[in-house]
Amino acid sequence: MDSGTARYNVELRKTLQRELDALPDGGYKLLPTGEYPGPLVINRAITLEGQATTKGNRPKTSIWAIQGPVLIIQSSQVVLRNLNIEVTGLPLQLDTAPRQDAPVDTGRSSAILVWPRRNPTCQNLEIEGEVIGIPDEYGIWHYPRTLHFSNPLGWSQPERPAEVITLVVPIACQIVSTRTELQVNPNRLNPGSNQVQLSLQPPTGGGSTGGSIEGFRQSGRQADPPMGPLVGPPVGLEASLLLQTRSFTRRIDLIFNSLD
Repeated sequence: MDSGTARYNVELRKTLQRELDALPDGGYKLLPTGEYPGPLVINRAITLEGQATTKGNRPKTSIWAIQGPVLIIQSSQVVLRNLNIEVTGLPLQLDTAPRQDAPVDTGRSSAILVWPRRNPTCQNLEIEGEVIGIPDEYGIWHYPRTLHFSNPLGWSQPERPAEVITLVVPIACQIVSTRTELQVNPNRLNPGSNQVQLSLQPPTGGGSTGGSIEGFRQSGRQADPPMGPLVGPPVGLEASLLLQTRSFTRRIDLIFNSLD
């Protein structure tokens, strides 16, 4: 990030913070589609709302910071809606075995930090990072932001076993695919380490030659480059895995690479 961009982000954050501070209790702030630098502090009983896509209801308004906490909730009766809140500078250590007993970083890795007994209302929020101060969400989440595929796993190879990934979650949650072609088993995760099977079912009429996951790596705000030779996935296929709790969604984007 160059110095000009850094200065712009600092001024944008200060301006937005002043606008939030000026709202009365019961006030409302709509953030248009875009990216807004944090950290931001909410110290009034207000509603902070972003915008979402018409199809899929995915938040298009992001609040981000290189390190957390990104959003600090100091007041009761706060409502957060249609926001993507993410820590961008501290990728999960996915090249090491996940540790269920690893300590939670209560500062730098937290997307949301809630003061005791504040209990914000959270609606349609996607997050990258830990949530501190909401008991139902507290704990270690270990998952990739991006999964890289070569020829899609099991594509046109029904006999090929499904690929397996390990996800660590602190609480029970649903895991949902955004595409019917992508089969996930199980579709509910239990607290702790979970083995999840992934397989793709080709559409009627055939598909590309089979392949496998090349591996997965954590990306920041942009996807990592392809890993190794990649050939022949179905053109234009996009998919995500959604880890859904009562209050939040965590997203794993799937990238299908090919040689043009």
